[in-house]
Amino acid sequence: MGKNIKLISLASFLTFLLGMALVGTARAQESYPVSWITSYASLEASDLVIKISGQNYHGEAGSLRLHSDPGNNTYTTLEAEWYENGRPMRLYFYFSQNDTDWKVTEVRTYDGSERGEWLFYNGFSGSKKNTRYYNQLQVLTSKDGRGEISFSDFNLVAFPVRPLPPYSEKGYSLEPLNISQNIKIIFRDDLPPWQYSYGVNVLLRSAKDGQTVTDQSNIIYRWLTEDPRIASVEAGPLCAYGIKPPCPNINGQIRAYATGRTRITAQAEDRETQEVLATAVIPVIIARATVVNPPQPVVTVTPTPTPVACFAVNRAIPAVNPLGLTCCTGLTLVPPTDDNIGSAGVCRQWCGSDSDCRVEEVCASEPITGQGLFCESQSLVKMRALEKDLSATKKDLEQLKTGVQKQEATQNQLVRIVNNILSFLKNLFGFRSN
Repeated sequence: MGKNIKLISLASFLTFLLGMALVGTARAQESYPVSWITSYASLEASDLVIKISGQNYHGEAGSLRLHSDPGNNTYTTLEAEWYENGRPMRLYFYFSQNDTDWKVTEVRTYDGSERGEWLFYNGFSGSKKNTRYYNQLQVLTSKDGRGEISFSDFNLVAFPVRPLPPYSEKGYSLEPLNISQNIKIIFRDDLPPWQYSYGVNVLLRSAKDGQTVTDQSNIIYRWLTEDPRIASVEAGPLCAYGIKPPCPNINGQIRAYATGRTRITAQAEDRETQEVLATAVIPVIIARATVVNPPQPVVTVTPTPTPVACFAVNRAIPAVNPLGLTCCTGLTLVPPTDDNIGSAGVCRQWCGSDSDCRVEEVCASEPITGQGLFCESQSLVKMRALEKDLSATKKDLEQLKTGVQKQEATQNQLVRIVNNILSFLKNLFGFRSN
């Protein structure tokens, strides 16, 4: 009897340990991977946690915007901005490079307040030139101790060597962004293929300095499809990558119609002479999704159909998308307008009024392009309005400061005139001022 009790106790203990292990495994699987890629730097990690004032931030993809200051061969940045927990959050990396190495000179985040104030973190050694920095667990603590950033499987690259398309005889190159080698659009049987689209941007560079052509007022873009039965393309204006207004049509929205392969061509032309300055050819593959039927259950029950994987509302679709997954039914893919070449866009929900949206969401102007109405979090809308008001207030203060400075200059000039008059009277009549 005693032996049986011991065996039961041992079994219970082993069951307890197994349960704890399963709980630990489940918790370990709760990760927040990030893949932030621009033309000038990239950050990839299996998990990101920013801990500030009792709140955790993970880089919410729905509102994420990526930028890089192109800088030069010795300086660049990676700048991520988003809203999370109802607050604005930013994570900035600053890089420098010499002949042999690159490093992180400084890291910054917001402090989790409503307006967002900077927290500063020390930089760290990077890696050899043209190589990747890796650390299994990277932890950074702000100088005042209020913030902590932790990355798992941390991969960081700065000043990458990217193969660029060759320059044309006119001295320009046109580079497709947001894609790897081709564009692949996969659709399901229950929805017509034209409901699926893909956004791609092209970037014009000059052979003179290898930099982006920022003034494109005298350049027009022509987008063509090789087989309109398979896919169409619609051009749209976009000011990004340092390009100044008027915004050129560097964005192409590719829409699928039937399975097959085709090519989309983008041409940059001189507005006056209509000469072709550079051309980009983009292969497009349109395929039908293959849905595998779920295995039959052993017991006689009504099987639950396996849903087709897709990206939910406000989730970003990565540029490298091996499975070709698209936005879920009823959502629209809005392409990035910033430097985020690691993302194909964000899945958003069209709306006509607040009643079309979920609880705690409102029907508002799309935050990235400002075109169309999409469902958006009430807190994010309020935060963007606050940022807009703060920007307007800052502008008013600058104008007021300029006005005060001009008024002070005028008063100083009047004082100098009065002093000159008094000095003249003194010399002429022996007049003395009190």
